[in-house]
Amino acid sequence: MFKKCKTILDVGCGNRDWSKYLEKKGFRVWSTDINHTCNGVIEDDIHESQFESNSFDGIFCNGVFEHSLAPFIMLCEMNRLLKNGGELFINMPLDTNKKMSALPQHINIHSYDSAKNLFDKTKFKIKNDIVFFDKINEQHLIFLLEKTGDME
Repeated sequence: MFKKCKTILDVGCGNRDWSKYLEKKGFRVWSTDINHTCNGVIEDDIHESQFESNSFDGIFCNGVFEHSLAPFIMLCEMNRLLKNGGELFINMPLDTNKKMSALPQHINIHSYDSAKNLFDKTKFKIKNDIVFFDKINEQHLIFLLEKTGDME
């Protein structure tokens, strides 16, 4: 993941576990969450971010997409924040994941095709994808996307 990125926005970082991991790998990371959860976290809403356009080489979005009331707006904003050719990592439950779909806070669960449709409409190309299953989290989709152009 993130082959050509230097600056990463970690969206919905929680306690910064993934941010710390990415920093150890040599990335410069901005850790954000809708609620200021711990030291080093910037309070920010990915639907209307405070950051300037074309600020990041990559965006890390792990377990956040399914919480969005407005996934199209979220992806448009991520497009705005990424530099051209920037990469977006998304990990989300698959629509057949009954355990995750049943959680009331998971309001935006997609099939592979519906997610791909959203990515196409917001000018992201799938570079890599994985459907994986584990006993705790059941089926999830992992996408590595590339920004192919600006939204008009």
